[in-house]
Amino acid sequence: MNFDAMTEDDFAKLEEIYMLFASVPRLKILLRLNSRGECSSGDLALAAGLSQTAASHQLKDLRRSKIVKTRKSGTNVLYSLDDHHIINIIQSAMQHISGENCHEGDSHDE
Repeated sequence: MNFDAMTEDDFAKLEEIYMLFASVPRLKILLRLNSRGECSSGDLALAAGLSQTAASHQLKDLRRSKIVKTRKSGTNVLYSLDDHHIINIIQSAMQHISGENCHEGDSHDE
């Protein structure tokens, strides 16, 4: 999708996605899910350094945005990534802050 084809609704959805990344606990949750596959809310709370209640709130936001999904296993609820594109965005940002390939293809700096 190019800029000229984007609607105000598209921009609002894009803003919502980036706002989800503005939280260290949510980033920790997403990276834990990426490395482990499925996790319980207790495991995610521990990984993010949150109480169970606070982790549940973060997971609710991520589910609402269709970034994570749930699966019931008996009485347990397991969380996993619903959209793996999200990890690509986080990994690109991590490469940016580490300086990896920061000038690759940059012709406007010359």
